Amino acid sequence: AYYPFNGNANDESGNSYHGQLGDNSDNETFPTLTPDRYGNADKAFNFDGNDYIALNKYVTYNSISEITVCAWVLSTNTSNNKFIISFDRSESYRLALNDDVNGNPYVGWDTTDSNGTTTNDLGSPASYEDGNWHHICGWYKSSTTTVDKKIFVDGEDIEATVNNSHSGRNLGTDDRTKHYGFIGWGSEASSFDGNGNVHGDDFMIGKIDDVRIYSRALSNDEI
Repeated sequence: AYYPFNGNANDESGNSYHGQLGDNSDNETFPTLTPDRYGNADKAFNFDGNDYIALNKYVTYNSISEITVCAWVLSTNTSNNKFIISFDRSESYRLALNDDVNGNPYVGWDTTDSNGTTTNDLGSPASYEDGNWHHICGWYKSSTTTVDKKIFVDGEDIEATVNNSHSGRNLGTDDRTKHYGFIGWGSEASSFDGNGNVHGDDFMIGKIDDVRIYSRALSNDEI
């Protein structure tokens, strides 16, 4: 999926995993268009702590052998868990800022594999909530028994890695038949925009642009 946020939340990958602004009814739940990192008007979304994009895309059990999830983000808020994109770690994966799992206050890349009990929470050693745009990626490849999971920041450095985090297993638990995702909020949704009040305090506060989900593990050079 590819969400360039060119005035809307459409998926421009050709797969039609389109996003919906908030609950599609209450404007208070809608992120607002904002200039992107180049200053182009209405080419990114600003999230004010009560906004989200519901994705017409889901993850199923044992379905992710490898993946790369990337986004451009900007934030100055350091007090909230801020989920960039989530199919939730208890279901498959999430990429977040100020992710406080296991005491990590920085970039978090949290994944759970198909056995349903092995969750790995990888965190960056530094914060990027400094008011600048940053390119953040989470990466996983089940067939690699050495470094199988990475966080990249700004395309140049591998910010964090872990070895054999899921013992070669695919991501995606059987907690639900379908695990739908959100941009800008934490998801434990079993239906499109079906989150209810779960993750009530984990909204993004800041800007997000150019969200990409690849069904393969990109090379370092590609990232």
